[in-house]
Order: sequence, then structure tokens, then C-alpha cells
Amino acid sequence: MIKPFTGTELRRVLGAFATGVTVVTTIDRDGRPSGLTVNSFSSVSLDPPLVLWSQSRTAPSHSVFQQADRFAVSILAADQIHVSERFSRKSTDKFEGVRTIAGLGGIPLIDGAAAHVECRSVVRYPGGDHTIFIGEVERIHRSTRQPLLFGIGRYLHADAFDSPHPHMNAIAMARQSAARLSLELGESTGVGVWGNQGPTIIGWWGE
Repeated sequence: MIKPFTGTELRRVLGAFATGVTVVTTIDRDGRPSGLTVNSFSSVSLDPPLVLWSQSRTAPSHSVFQQADRFAVSILAADQIHVSERFSRKSTDKFEGVRTIAGLGGIPLIDGAAAHVECRSVVRYPGGDHTIFIGEVERIHRSTRQPLLFGIGRYLHADAFDSPHPHMNAIAMARQSAARLSLELGESTGVGVWGNQGPTIIGWWGE
């Protein structure tokens, strides 16, 4: 027997799949910008270069994206939680106080993002209570900044676990924990190690 589940339970389970955090932007027919925080962004194909993202059909900007010929994806950097929060909430002007640069077709890109992906909208599919947008990538940019992650209901800090040395993996775990504590407690946190010159701080989060 298949046990029924609620939308809340499904959201909690899917939250175990950590993703990047993006802001998807476009402009309407009058050149006014629209944007929202999206973590449903994903690669579809490399040849041709295609990406997708999905938006709730009840979102205020849904009709704008439905009619738009283009959209841009700004993959947020680790220190841009405030940008993610701003574009995830309803506002008369989400772009107020947010630094942007003009992309293809005049579509705003979030300045300081980890990466930008600029697309021509090619197809839209109904997906339950969402619309799935597929775009053909026309221009890309990658900075050296670390990306912001989201999973298990909170923002996360990216650290690689690619070292063959167990102590390096332990450091990576400590860095992730310190970053999470800083966000949860609203306090500064740090990670230190004991080196040949004594204790050394190797990571610091917060003010």
C-alpha cells in the first residue's frame, strides 16, 4: 500500500537535494524589469546548449515571463543571501538597492554573482501548478566567486570534499558547520587549525 503524503512532507524530502540559488530576470514589453529567486534551475543539454527553470503559475511575474523572448539567470555568490531574500518576496521594486549590469536585450544581471547565463526562451511546458521554461544559452560568464547553496531548508556554504587526506575533509566539514552556525545564530564564527606556527584562523563568517 502506498502511503499518502502532504505537500509539506514532499517539500521536506526534496529539500535533501541541495541546489544552487539563482535570480532569474527579464523585462516586459515596456522595458520594466522582473525577477525572482529560483532554485529549480538546471542544465538540459550541451548541444544545443539548453537550460530550464520553473515558476509557479500564481507568481505575480508569471505573465511577464510567459511573454518574454529572453531571460537571464544569475547564479548567486555565497555572500548574496540578501539578494536571494529580496527576490523571493513580493515587492513593488525588487531591484531597488540591488546592483545590476545590463545583459543581452537590456535584461538586468545581478552584479557580483558567481555566474551569468543569458538565454533566448525557446519553449514553455505546463508542469502541474508550475510552468517549465526552457531557454537556449547565448552568452555565459563565470567569476571566481563561490556559489551560494540551499538545502535542508537553509542556506549552505560550498566546500569541496576532494582531498584524499581525512584531515582536509574534516576541515571542509568544520567550515560548512561554522558557516551554518553564523547564519543560524546571527553571530560571527571562525575555524582554526593548529599549524607549525601555532593556531591559525583559516575561515571566518559574519561581521
